Amino acid sequence: MSVSTARRAAVVVAIAGALVSGCSSKSSDKPSTKVLTGRLTNTGRYALVHAKVALADGPLACTVKLDDGAKVATYTCNAKTTGGKAVVLSGHSTYKELKNGKKKSVTGTVTATVDGTKAFEANCIGSGC
Repeated sequence: MSVSTARRAAVVVAIAGALVSGCSSKSSDKPSTKVLTGRLTNTGRYALVHAKVALADGPLACTVKLDDGAKVATYTCNAKTTGGKAVVLSGHSTYKELKNGKKKSVTGTVTATVDGTKAFEANCIGSGC
């Protein structure tokens, strides 16, 4: 690589870095409902299995609602046990908790119930806790 080509490459990298760092922190703080739903599906199943809840086959059915004013995500996941009992995993996380969390976890306040009885309450679920 010639010196001028190396300089051009360095300038391009510097410009790209300046453009990325100039992005609004507001937009980067907001979680994606799609990504959070996927994380909850995986981390929720992980947490329930580790709490000795015998889940029926299949993914958790999760819904996520984002409140941009309060910067809080609320979520609910539903499943069934192998015996047909209703399993509900619900909670809320601040955008900051979600941003600071690891990809294999969800940090916040999370509660799981089986047939209306509390199975566990946690501040972090998933293998990254």
